[in-house]
Amino acid sequence: MGSSGLGQSAEGLEKCAVLTCGFIWKRFSNMLLNIVAIVVGFALLVWGADRFVMGASAIARNLGL
Repeated sequence: MGSSGLGQSAEGLEKCAVLTCGFIWKRFSNMLLNIVAIVVGFALLVWGADRFVMGASAIARNLGL
């Protein structure tokens, strides 16, 4: 009975470790996705601001300002 009980507890610990690892990976992947979304959003914001300024300066140049 001793070896049988030891095997079950080791199996239970292994399942717990897999669940914990899965939980940590899920949280890490969510955080990584959020960081990527922030970086991409910031890059698009900078690109859009640059296009806006170029367009505004072109309009001002065409109006002779």
